[in-house]
Amino acid sequence: MKKGMLIGVVGLLFAACNSNPNGYRIQGNVANAGNGIAVLGRSAGRGEAVVWDTVSMKKGMFVFCGELEAPAAMTIQVIPEGEEPANVSLFAENKPIRITADWDNVLDRYGYRSIREVKVEGSRNHDVNELLSGVYDELKGKPEFKAYAEVEERLGKLRETDRAAYEKLKEESEELTERFRAAVRSRQLQLIRENRDVESVARTLQFLMGGMSLKELEEVFNSLAPNVQQNPMAADVRKEIAALQRVQPGRPAPDIRKKDVNGKIVAISDLRGKYVLVDFWASWCVPCRKSFPHVKALYKKYHAKGFEVFCVADNDSTEDAWRKAIKDDGVGMFYHVLRGLRSYRDENGRHCFDRSNDVSDLYAVHSLPTKYLIDLQGNIVGKFDDAELDRKLAEIFSTRK
Repeated sequence: MKKGMLIGVVGLLFAACNSNPNGYRIQGNVANAGNGIAVLGRSAGRGEAVVWDTVSMKKGMFVFCGELEAPAAMTIQVIPEGEEPANVSLFAENKPIRITADWDNVLDRYGYRSIREVKVEGSRNHDVNELLSGVYDELKGKPEFKAYAEVEERLGKLRETDRAAYEKLKEESEELTERFRAAVRSRQLQLIRENRDVESVARTLQFLMGGMSLKELEEVFNSLAPNVQQNPMAADVRKEIAALQRVQPGRPAPDIRKKDVNGKIVAISDLRGKYVLVDFWASWCVPCRKSFPHVKALYKKYHAKGFEVFCVADNDSTEDAWRKAIKDDGVGMFYHVLRGLRSYRDENGRHCFDRSNDVSDLYAVHSLPTKYLIDLQGNIVGKFDDAELDRKLAEIFSTRK
């Protein structure tokens, strides 16, 4: 987390707990944590948390006091003397909030340490978020999704032991998985509408929006209360709506200008006068690689009539794999650039992302492969899957020589 924005000194903060009835008072009790410090961090969206407050911890107990402009997603780093930090996440609001946990429940997963089985009381925002987060397990336990639960368990075992069998089962169970995900999504959207005045629903909507059309997302967002729409936690949803509006059919396509695989600057705008397929992919994406023979066939069929392929890869941290995939799959005739997403670890070892040069955000890309077609004037024709793309290109080039 970034250092800075520290508020006051510990003594003044404790005094403020009793003098500010309009603020929050977060009281923590982490059994077996002993003495140390606790650090309160805050993040409104996908950016890294900013240090908001630091207090002493005595026998696992600490208190944070202050006032929020609006409810917010927060993280508390519990740091006992001589121990590595472990995190507790919560949604805070200007209310008395009590946190109960046990240091013996620390889980270290992929380099991120968190405390499991944490009880948070006093925050409606946290309660609603827990309700939304629990939908997955709630539905998985229902009889109608028993088959999905069994497949998920098998996939979990195969993932680390037999990658080929894992990919095969994953492909075979796509329809079952999609039915389950659709049920989860439907239930979560129902709960969002039922809690339209609770700011934390914006965080769940942020995770759902990647699979939503502009019409559906605008409909859900517009149903939310103004305090939710304007909350910083809804910032990414507002950005997503703007991005989806940008890539509607007939709108000018956002330009992408980057160094290609050979170090040459290339841009979509340089291909004006041709139809351009913008293909977002990655070397590690199995469906992306499987779709290349189809894209190559389209290229062979229509290239002479004015068709180009502009590939944007999610391989910024694995450039060698990107170059190898281009060579192995025989797609060197396409234009190839990287999306521009930089990953790094902060001073606390957390995995963070710098999206300042991420071009996939321009096209509201959340899954791979994603394909957009651009017309002769540089306008968006639409987003297509392979079958739809076949039909559209056949329609376009049937009248072109």
